[in-house]
Amino acid sequence: MIQIFKKLQNNTFLLMVVVFELLILFAHLTHTKAYYLIFIPFTIGGLFLAYKRYVQKEIIFNKLLFYTSLSFFLYGALQSPVFPQEWQNFETIYFLFKYTTSAAVTYYFYKRGFCNLFSYLILFGFLADSVLINIINLGISKSSTEYYSILESTAILLILSSFFEKNNGVEGNTNEAKHTIPVLYVMAHLSNYWAAGFAKVGLNGGILSWLSNDTMANLKRAGLWELPMEAYSDLVTSLPHIHVIQVIGNCFVFVGQLLSVVVPFFPIILAPLTIFYDFFHIAVGALAGVFFYKWIFVNLLILANAKNITKTIKSYGWGRKIILSGVIILSYYISSIVPLGWYETRQGNLIHAYGTDFNGEKHKLHTQFFGSAGFSITNKTNGAFEVQHQTQMGTLDYETMILAEDCNIPLIKNENYLVRRERVSTLTQRYLGERSSFSKLMIYLQPYHLLIPHWKRRNTMFGAPLDSITFELYNYCMDENFDVYHKELLDSFTVSK
Repeated sequence: MIQIFKKLQNNTFLLMVVVFELLILFAHLTHTKAYYLIFIPFTIGGLFLAYKRYVQKEIIFNKLLFYTSLSFFLYGALQSPVFPQEWQNFETIYFLFKYTTSAAVTYYFYKRGFCNLFSYLILFGFLADSVLINIINLGISKSSTEYYSILESTAILLILSSFFEKNNGVEGNTNEAKHTIPVLYVMAHLSNYWAAGFAKVGLNGGILSWLSNDTMANLKRAGLWELPMEAYSDLVTSLPHIHVIQVIGNCFVFVGQLLSVVVPFFPIILAPLTIFYDFFHIAVGALAGVFFYKWIFVNLLILANAKNITKTIKSYGWGRKIILSGVIILSYYISSIVPLGWYETRQGNLIHAYGTDFNGEKHKLHTQFFGSAGFSITNKTNGAFEVQHQTQMGTLDYETMILAEDCNIPLIKNENYLVRRERVSTLTQRYLGERSSFSKLMIYLQPYHLLIPHWKRRNTMFGAPLDSITFELYNYCMDENFDVYHKELLDSFTVSK
């Protein structure tokens, strides 16, 4: 054990990898045990960076991590909760505190010099704000899927950068650390794609079963959900040989995601693979309406630094390359990465929302109308209805997917639906009546998931105030050509002012 420790001390690269994985594991365990516990490692990390900056006077500045934090700074400035109307004063205090604090911190570091501590504070502020939004929104808020794994790894790399990127009279260690940080940054990000690809391998229909996945059901679902994709969903799904195109597309995605694990051995594919991933995200957004902006931005940062990162990885021996590949795989198990792999189904539930204003006019509400609660309240609140099917056009079970092909997924009864409905109703009442123009604007400007408005739907709270909102749960069934042959209203409820 002593020999291993000495070996780690004498090998900056290996020591950085071990510390990185241990910190990732610590952050993940606190994140999964109880959401608020994630502030323990983040607070400790912040105190460490403050100690390095103000006590030891070490001003370490990593540009790659800085630019990543700036994306969170932008998203954090735009994101906001939906306050109850009777909390108008608290809403004013919230925005005043958030923007004055952000401006003060930015001005201070602009004058004193930006450093890793600034980047870390931005991430910490974004995380705290996201947790607060989730609390104020009664737990009906955005999923952390699209941002947390990036935030987690970036925060830990900021700590490693501040600890290892110092001279101490050993110039080699300084260069080693500076080169290792961007490499670990890439490996942490590639872990997301490995997790998605490996999740598809692990589906219970067999390792190649996902290749026949009805991916185009995503597009049809987006159209049925009345997202902007309805303008072209029927056109695309009716294309000749659409099923062949679908399988070819699945193969590209499948191989592209699994190729992430071999980047350390063939670093030359990093740049083209990164470009492929961004085109993939754009295609997913065009098909399903869900745009992972942060992942797209991180890929662009990697692409901008791909030359130096590739050069560094090429200089490594086989031992280090095996370790880096292991980092990608291990992160699947010990980090907060979400394995995004499932079967699309031709049968499932969709929630539609309608608002009636004070003039008696009825409006179809786009999911973006609900701001920070939008994606969840119209996509993940099936539990607020008395009955539902087992799936919302997606499943991890191969047998369920087969049942969906013949519209045979059975109905299930929600025994405690009133508890969930009360929570949804309480949040929904906040969208009724009048609010300030600034509040309406901030509810609308949510920089994640479904940000594209629909020209035929009501997208914002501007206009005549709503008197009531009705939620309807429908069951849809599609045939092999993605044509709807069954539509059934399962349940509905109305929330009034």
